Amino acid sequence: MNVGPGNPDDSIDWSVYEPITSSPGYLHTNGLPSTQQFQFSIERQFGPNTLLNVSYAGALGRHLLVDQEANPGNPALCLALPGCGPFGEDGSYTNAQGQTVNGTRPLSPEIGSNGWYANIGNSSYHALQTTLRHVSGPLELMAAYTYSKSMDLASGLGSR
Repeated sequence: MNVGPGNPDDSIDWSVYEPITSSPGYLHTNGLPSTQQFQFSIERQFGPNTLLNVSYAGALGRHLLVDQEANPGNPALCLALPGCGPFGEDGSYTNAQGQTVNGTRPLSPEIGSNGWYANIGNSSYHALQTTLRHVSGPLELMAAYTYSKSMDLASGLGSR
């Protein structure tokens, strides 16, 4: 059988395979992810037996991988269509003029949800760490406290 663009195989019903979707691919324009880490400490001794330590620790991540939708539904179009709602990108709807609209995805209704890993994610971590240590004979006491904040868009390659 000589099948090609000029001689297609018409015996296959391609509609049973629609919408065409895939696992996430890797965006060709991605660069390398990077991290920067910072630490600064100050210690002060009070008498011969007490020591205070105050530290800052931080980390910044740039260009982290995020799973991003490559063919997202058009929310404005969905809001204009009666019955269209969340996860309705692939449905068929009738607009106010009586016309049928097949899906709200910009590429075509035959192409469904397709993602790619893009390195558009960022992360940051900042912490203030304090430690107080006191020695009295055989007894040693230590108290510590950390105040921190972490924010990111790329934990576990989640969607944006």
